[in-house]
Amino acid sequence: MTIKDTIKKRLKDNNVRYWANDNIADYIEEGEKQQLIDEAVPAFENMLDHLLIDTKTDPKNPPHRSLYWFDKVKGIPYDERNEK
Repeated sequence: MTIKDTIKKRLKDNNVRYWANDNIADYIEEGEKQQLIDEAVPAFENMLDHLLIDTKTDPKNPPHRSLYWFDKVKGIPYDERNEK
């Protein structure tokens, strides 16, 4: 079972909605965030590649910016990130 499936099961067992802007941080246990990121990055990169988005050489699209979704897991809005 993937970590995504484990977390999804936990959300469903607790009747927690997990739509795009929902904060699910309370249902992700210690260490699972990094596992989720490790699991999602290849799929996300594949999606960007299929959309013909150049993440390798486009200076306006660095990988950390493309992955802002992972801050949603922590409940941090995108505009409050410290991007330096």
